[in-house]
Amino acid sequence: MTVWLIMAGGSDDAYLDAFHEEKGAVFSFKEGGDIRGLDKKAIIERFENKEYIDGPRKGKVISHHNAVRYASQILKIRDEVKRGDYLYTSLKDGAEFLIGRVKKDPYEYRPDNHQDHRHILRTKWGAPTNTAAIPAHLLCELGPYRHTIRTPRQQEELAAYAGRLFA
Repeated sequence: MTVWLIMAGGSDDAYLDAFHEEKGAVFSFKEGGDIRGLDKKAIIERFENKEYIDGPRKGKVISHHNAVRYASQILKIRDEVKRGDYLYTSLKDGAEFLIGRVKKDPYEYRPDNHQDHRHILRTKWGAPTNTAAIPAHLLCELGPYRHTIRTPRQQEELAAYAGRLFA
């Protein structure tokens, strides 16, 4: 079992509704489209030299560096996250965390969903947890991050904390 720190949709509170609606963590990676069955090289090619569809970079071209970064992150979502893993995501500018447990070997691509909600990890979410309830030594592992998905240190303790929410 692995604990993952995710920043789905920028961990914008607007994504909270989509998390509950889709019963999972949703990720856009919209410029890459459907990556099912593709290897890393093919996924990089899906991103590289494409224009960003929206947001502050709209119209700018995706660099090779960013294409590699996006491919690495979506591959973690597609291939490494497994049933029973825990997801932590920040809400309200870090004042709360949403903690969930992945329900099944999880990755799904839903082409009919809104472009920001096509990559899904089916997850059972707990209620938002105020950061004051999370022990300080664990909270520092959940601090600011810039990756869509990563594994924090303190895996055993973070898993034990999350496990109490789903016991």
